[in-house]
Amino acid sequence: MSENTQEKKVVLLDIESKLAKPETLQKYYDSKTEDQLEALKILWAAEMTSETPEILYEDDNPQLMQSLNMNDTFGWALAWGEHVPDDKLVEVAKLFRTYGRCGLIYWVSEQNNQTRSEFPAINRQIDFVRQEEKLWAEADGDTSKWAYQEVNYCLGGEQS
Repeated sequence: MSENTQEKKVVLLDIESKLAKPETLQKYYDSKTEDQLEALKILWAAEMTSETPEILYEDDNPQLMQSLNMNDTFGWALAWGEHVPDDKLVEVAKLFRTYGRCGLIYWVSEQNNQTRSEFPAINRQIDFVRQEEKLWAEADGDTSKWAYQEVNYCLGGEQS
């Protein structure tokens, strides 16, 4: 084994020794419902949270596994992790399934008094999801009513 390969192996073993213990993760999992765990699995698979079970360190707070990573979203060099309470996990996962990252940005904006980004592109994403969620609410669960409703709206400013 080359010296470089052996050094990499030592570093990996050192990292593995600092990861959260299985019992720490089990305690965390046991505190969640099946629906909440399924929601978390979606967010973890897409790497949308600050930490995942595979990289949670023993000294880390397990709540980082349900904090959305919004770094550089609302401003440059802005570190932002938005905690998702247990009772909102299913809602947040649904927004992610429906709208992707735009749905998560919208949710964080809504949790923070409809916070806007310094980036117009991010604000258009928020506006899009906000408008579509309004249309869904007006359709009152009727997929056909929502799908065939002809609506014009403008994202990010005045129509020209």
